[in-house]
Amino acid sequence: MIVIMMCFWLHIEPTVAGTVPAGLPGAGQDFYYLERGGYTITSGLISPTTAFNLYMSVKKCLFRHGNYINSVLYPQYDLLAALTFQASSKTQNNEDFLIWDTGGPTIYEKQTEDLQDLDSMIFYPIIFEFDSIIPASILSILDTNPYGKVKFTYNELDYYGFIISMSDKPILSNTQSYKLLCSISTNLNNIIT
Repeated sequence: MIVIMMCFWLHIEPTVAGTVPAGLPGAGQDFYYLERGGYTITSGLISPTTAFNLYMSVKKCLFRHGNYINSVLYPQYDLLAALTFQASSKTQNNEDFLIWDTGGPTIYEKQTEDLQDLDSMIFYPIIFEFDSIIPASILSILDTNPYGKVKFTYNELDYYGFIISMSDKPILSNTQSYKLLCSISTNLNNIIT
């Protein structure tokens, strides 16, 4: 037996529209209307008045997660320069592609996007793995921020990273294993020697 489960995200209005009537699946549960407002469609849809989920479009997600994309692609994003979108038309006219806006910049779904125009990186795709003596307090190695960035010193140079994992076996050993994702606070010139 093969079971296929699908998940489909919907952008809904923030307020409850009502409850599901008795006799229907989910009776008594809250339901919401689809969010269909707040944007203007310039072209690319057969029925713009019934459009929904535009805020979850591929291009909008690219802008929303640009800092992560640039982080993962580092240092290649300098070489790649741009992402080309191979969008298909949503109308019978194959030259007509979705163009819409939210009162801010216009979103051209098929337009190529320069990676340099996306948000700055949030980490370098480098993993630090090392063993170290257990600190007296975990707070002593945090770099005064709420995101768990750790500062450590190696060969008298400071490095920074976000905790991926750490292990502690106080009974068996006085060392601890660390695995950190490199923070952009780290000077990469210190690593490349």
